[in-house]
Amino acid sequence: MILFISSHPPFAKQQNKELLDMVLAAGAFDLNCALLIQGDAVLQLRAQNSKLIEQKDINKSLSALPLYGIETIYVFEQDLAKFQIGLDEINLDIKVLPNDKKAILLQTASKVIRL
Repeated sequence: MILFISSHPPFAKQQNKELLDMVLAAGAFDLNCALLIQGDAVLQLRAQNSKLIEQKDINKSLSALPLYGIETIYVFEQDLAKFQIGLDEINLDIKVLPNDKKAILLQTASKVIRL
């Protein structure tokens, strides 16, 4: 499995968008991929008003992941708690992991890509 890691806050930089484009491209080629959203990047899981800052809403791209065969999106429970994000606020099918599973997740990946 190729594990893509997103850790930048939404709209701060283009890195989240570029990483998501890479995930979608890998999925289009039927590669076994997963996405880990961690740290400040979990804020992308909340509905954002991207029109105020004239940027494309990344939530739309995230919701397209299953269409490209990307079925696994991981988030650590500590990151959700830190930003007080409830599962009812997230419109994606995510797998919430305890933080002590991070090393295991990284070890099971054949490749890790982080921007």
